[in-house]
Amino acid sequence: MSPNPVVSCHPFEKLMADIFSAPSDEHLTKVDVKENRHALVFVAELPGINDKDVAVELDGRTLTICGHRQPEEDADVDSYVHIERDSRDIRRSFIVDFPVKPECIQAQLADGLLTIVVPKPVAHICRQIPIQIL
Repeated sequence: MSPNPVVSCHPFEKLMADIFSAPSDEHLTKVDVKENRHALVFVAELPGINDKDVAVELDGRTLTICGHRQPEEDADVDSYVHIERDSRDIRRSFIVDFPVKPECIQAQLADGLLTIVVPKPVAHICRQIPIQIL
């Protein structure tokens, strides 16, 4: 969905536009998907999410990334003037267009990036066919 094309500097109009506009993808987990001859590679940004709070699930051909960002525990919460970092659940799902064996999927979390490698079945690997010259 495209953002609301109407922009206003008036605070009340901006508030109304924010309330009635389509949901923003500002909090949507960013995922890059690359394809090579042998696999699909998903790279998801998961900053601030611990490895114990991340799961990768495969249901049929649907690959789902789940996670939960824990709230920062701070005994001095009353001293905050403004808080933007929040705790929330994340969930992104992708349909894989070939059959996948769950035991072949590899996932690694490092420096806030989750990398998932989904190998293609041998039948789906693109091969160049040699042409005989007669």
